[in-house]
Amino acid sequence: MRCALTIQMFALSLIASCDPDGPRRSSYPAGPTVPSGGRFDAVRGVLGSMPRSLAVGRCDDDDALDVLSVGGDNSGLVITPMKGPRPSMFFGRGDGTFVEREVPALPSRTYGAAIFIDIDGDGRDDVVMAQDDVVMLRNAGGCRLEAPVTLAPSTGRHALSLLATDVDLDGVLDLVVALSGPTNQPYRVLLGQGDGRFLERPVSLAPLEAQEGGVSPFSAFFDDADGDGSRDLFALVDQAGGWFSWGSASSDGYGRDDAVSVRFSAADPMGIAPLDFDRDGEIDYFVAGVRGHSLLLQGGGRALPDRAFEAEVEGVNDTYAWGTWAFDADLDGSTDLLVLRIGEQASGGVAGPVELYLARGDATFSEVGARVVGQRLRAKAMACGDLSGRADRACLVMTDGGPLLLRDGLTPRGRWAGLRLQGTVSAVDATGARVSLLGAERPQVYYYGAQAPFGASHERSLVVGIGARDTADFEVRWPSGIRQRLSTVAAGRYTTVVEPAAVTLSRRVAPADGRSEVEVIVDAAAAGATTASLSARGPGSLSDEGADASGRHRWRLIAPTAAGEAVLTVSLDGTALRVRPRVRFTSPQGS
Repeated sequence: MRCALTIQMFALSLIASCDPDGPRRSSYPAGPTVPSGGRFDAVRGVLGSMPRSLAVGRCDDDDALDVLSVGGDNSGLVITPMKGPRPSMFFGRGDGTFVEREVPALPSRTYGAAIFIDIDGDGRDDVVMAQDDVVMLRNAGGCRLEAPVTLAPSTGRHALSLLATDVDLDGVLDLVVALSGPTNQPYRVLLGQGDGRFLERPVSLAPLEAQEGGVSPFSAFFDDADGDGSRDLFALVDQAGGWFSWGSASSDGYGRDDAVSVRFSAADPMGIAPLDFDRDGEIDYFVAGVRGHSLLLQGGGRALPDRAFEAEVEGVNDTYAWGTWAFDADLDGSTDLLVLRIGEQASGGVAGPVELYLARGDATFSEVGARVVGQRLRAKAMACGDLSGRADRACLVMTDGGPLLLRDGLTPRGRWAGLRLQGTVSAVDATGARVSLLGAERPQVYYYGAQAPFGASHERSLVVGIGARDTADFEVRWPSGIRQRLSTVAAGRYTTVVEPAAVTLSRRVAPADGRSEVEVIVDAAAAGATTASLSARGPGSLSDEGADASGRHRWRLIAPTAAGEAVLTVSLDGTALRVRPRVRFTSPQGS
């Protein structure tokens, strides 16, 4: 029996429950092998010294992948806070090599986690870094970073990972920091206010009956797993401390699911990679876990059953799964999985195999890592993306011998099309959007945005295998609920897609002075609808101004005289959007 500690977010309750070990294999069955030509290349010494954490993105104005390295002590296995060098920026050359260049704005201190994210919505990747505090460096273009701006002050706890996503689905980007443990406060949730400021919402554990001294979080992941229009929480915590909670669109609370949490915590989850493994049009979740207990949680409902055994991805040896990435390795149109594995750190950190699970197309996978990757590494973290902007996928793996570039050299089984999404009603990062390739023989949906690996962050762009076609048609289901069809997307390059601007607000924060106004404009036609309505919950009075000559409908929200928050629900053709913008009314002296 294994015992799982499950914790309810924000409600601060804690229970213990037990569940027997699930089925395990001693080897994978001799199923059909996915045909593949080529193999992965491994190149060492690409970044020099060993980083503590890596972020990959595009900081300058070219298509080559850039790398931000933070922390470091030449040990890829250390997961506790440490002192280390200042952050370093490595600019990609597009051929798999990188050159370090000085970026004056980078602070001369150590950070534990970093991400590239367009936090101000100008179309450029900014830099956010976290340690005991959280700072943003705005990108003015060409990776000319401006001076750091503090988004959240110091708490005395050090950062282990950093996630950017719209936690509360109000259309504004939020930040989630996993804090080094053991700790009574595993996460800092920083809710974006829409004016460049963030409001911290603490996530605590109390009482700590089962784990004296706190828990050790790895990261967090938010997604709408059951399709009810609210983000659910996967809390990735070590030592059977993880839990899963359903979000609620009608309140700010989260409700722990005991049955799912038992399975989830028993895996000691280290990372999550979202994918549609069974091609049913719903996103599922591969959870990297302990020996033989990685999970494949089947999404689309409230049960979230584990299908890892049937899909042949649960692990068959005495190593732990750590770094993960879901991507189409052979460009056959199905999503595959790359997984780092390693022995227990306490027993000497035995090298583990790099596993590559190629999708067979029948909801099972063929593990071909030994044949096409051929690496056994002492490594837990990797940051992955497209090196050149030409579907040249690779991962920078943080091994105990220094960074290693693991480059996908599999022979493509078709052409590709790349998508980069930018939200307008949804948060600008568009994390959680579902992208469907139209005209495929079987349904297939792709997850867009941040995954939740250990100790790193992947690039957010999406590469889809489209067969022999010169162009392809897609449908994007934005986090807002708006559906957008994309016709004749060209093969062999990236296309930037902007969400239809169906809802705009003149501002998100206003003084509670009884006079200030917030204008809300709804353009139903932009989203392919004909009618629009608006309702508000909370303080303030709503005035319907009617439609203008262009057909856009306008409302005015008049501020109350006391501070508070109004939540707006926009309906198009009678269907409510999932993103519900918030207008925060502050006391005049705090505005």
